[in-house]
Order: sequence, then C-alpha cells, then structure tokens
Amino acid sequence: MLTALVETIKKLTGLDVIVEPTKVEPDRPHLKVVPKGVKLQREGNPVVFDPKDGEKTAITGIPYKALWSFELYLHLKGANVDNTLVGKVLEASTLLAERFLKPIKVETKEDVLAPYIVARPGAILQLRKIQDGKFYNLEDEKHGLFLYEEVWEGSLLFGILRLWEVPKVQEVSAKDKTSGKEVEVSNE
Repeated sequence: MLTALVETIKKLTGLDVIVEPTKVEPDRPHLKVVPKGVKLQREGNPVVFDPKDGEKTAITGIPYKALWSFELYLHLKGANVDNTLVGKVLEASTLLAERFLKPIKVETKEDVLAPYIVARPGAILQLRKIQDGKFYNLEDEKHGLFLYEEVWEGSLLFGILRLWEVPKVQEVSAKDKTSGKEVEVSNE
C-alpha cells in the first residue's frame, strides 16, 4: 500500500518521494511522507472462505474500511540567486495545489498487511494544505542557503479484511443441564 502511495504521488508531481523515518534527504526538491496512523471502521458481515482441497481450516474475514493518515512535506533547498529558489517554490507549490485539488484513485494490488489483506483493488487519496510554506535559514548562512517547507495532510482510504483461520469442527461435546449426561455430536 505504501509503495502504491509513493508511486502515485511521484507520478503526479514528478518529485522524489521519501518516507520517514530516514536519515537521507536529497538536496533536490522532494516530498516527504510521515505516517501518522490507521483508523478502522467495521463494514458489513464476516465473509467465510471454505477450506480448499486438503486443508482442514476455513478462513473468516471481517471487512473494515481503513483510513491511513499521514503528513506530506514539500522541501526545497538552495540559494535564492536571481530569485531561482522562489521560482522553484512557486512552481512546486502550484503543482501540488493543482494535482491535489480533488480525490485521487490510487491503483493498488491485493496486498498483505498480516493478518489483513487489502480487500478491494484501489484506494482513494485525499490531500489538503494545513500549513502555508515557510523559508528557513540553514546553518551555512555565508552561502545564503535556505530551506522551504510546506505541509500537507493526507489520508488514504481502502478496504481490508481481517483474517482468522477457523478450524473445521470434528466433534462437539456438551453437558445436558437437566440430566447431567454428556452429549457428543460428531462430524462423521
């Protein structure tokens, strides 16, 4: 799912995309994804998959809607000689604002996030700017380097199934409360 998100954002913007935590940050303009967490909402009834030939257990899947939240940072670093940095900032900021104006479909494949599987191909990506861009002086002031940062909040909505193996019942025994007699029910 993360790979699909990164590939989609890179394809839309043409910028490199890195995922935090990382110690490597490119000097060229890039986007940084910072995962925040996942919320699950139960959706529908359990789904039972019968055992395949030779298997003794069935699989039960509980459907959920998953909402994965993250922050997306636009970073540009450089000197502002002849306003080149400001020009790059305006270009990148406008590109993001235009690309993320409406929800985006993310092409996903069936993916395993054990013990979950992505239930449906495709996810919906939504982004909105939560902080206007800011320029920061970098430590190397004699070279006049600056960092520009713009913060976006994103969410990815997709369907998943929580899987459990359900052993095939061979025999059930219970005690009759009135007679105290043990009763056995067999599959055979």
